[in-house]
Amino acid sequence: MRWEAGVFPVAFAGGRLDNGSMTPRRFLVDDLSPAVIRVVGEQARHALRSLRLTEGAEVHLFDGRGGEAVARITRQGTGEFEATVTDRMETPKPIGPSLVLAVAMPKGPRGDWLVEKCAELGVSRLIPLSCARSQVEPGEGKLDRWRRKAVEAAKQSRQSSAMMVEPTTRLAKLLESHRRPTRVYYGAPYQSARSFAQELQAGDGSADATSPLLVIIGPEGGLSDEESGELEAAGAKGVTLSPTILRIETAAVAFAAVWACWVSTRS
Repeated sequence: MRWEAGVFPVAFAGGRLDNGSMTPRRFLVDDLSPAVIRVVGEQARHALRSLRLTEGAEVHLFDGRGGEAVARITRQGTGEFEATVTDRMETPKPIGPSLVLAVAMPKGPRGDWLVEKCAELGVSRLIPLSCARSQVEPGEGKLDRWRRKAVEAAKQSRQSSAMMVEPTTRLAKLLESHRRPTRVYYGAPYQSARSFAQELQAGDGSADATSPLLVIIGPEGGLSDEESGELEAAGAKGVTLSPTILRIETAAVAFAAVWACWVSTRS
């Protein structure tokens, strides 16, 4: 299905294509290189118990790193199955710079929603940010849940890459690890800054137009003076999204949506 100006592909209930046929189910695997791929764990249980797939069913397998293959189930076991590869898909090259979001995560289900929607929009990495006024310090259990949600979002949105959810990090360490050519932006709703869309368009002709983008979204209480100073010292640019004040999860998804629309115009 092609993207055309002003037209977006629609996901139909039940995973149906425009012609009414069912789309093959997608499953994440570690290694796509063998001719016969063994699928185990949660992915296999979902296929066999929930979806009740049987031998002969066509499936799409992806490794979360851009690789994808078409395969057919040739053997079922207890909590596992084997699929024989029938075709390998060429991984499309990225058509624009990747987007990394560093976010002081919100509480409760708002964080889950943020992860799911940003993954659907194609964000490459999500870094939970530890700030002076952060209200959430996600532990390994929550990070693992977000990683599972990112995988499920990649399956649902038919992406061959899954958004990475990284360990929580502090702002100073984050900026140290993302030196140039990464372009760094942060949400600045109270400043007379340019919009994120304007900044993206202005950078199209620059030498680092394909460099990764890092967007930093602070906590609801705002960044501290020290953290603001760290951003200025790193050369980060404050940008706006809206004349209104957005909640953390709304800002994260809005940044991802603006970026995704901009990238789609570069193809």
